[in-house]
Amino acid sequence: MTLPNPRLTNYLMVFSVTCLMSYGLYTQYVDGLIPCPLCMTQRIFYCLFGAVAFIAAIHSSRFNI
Repeated sequence: MTLPNPRLTNYLMVFSVTCLMSYGLYTQYVDGLIPCPLCMTQRIFYCLFGAVAFIAAIHSSRFNI
């Protein structure tokens, strides 16, 4: 199985991070679960990963891989 073009792959990563963060915030504020420090650290790295993927997705490149 081959991956689609890099831009679409980056948008899929951003969508995945958005879904994961939405579920984490839902369980925290709606269900009342308190996140542990490891979960908070994981959320920070998910947000960083999503930001890098978003920047890569909107960056226009002339070269196709």
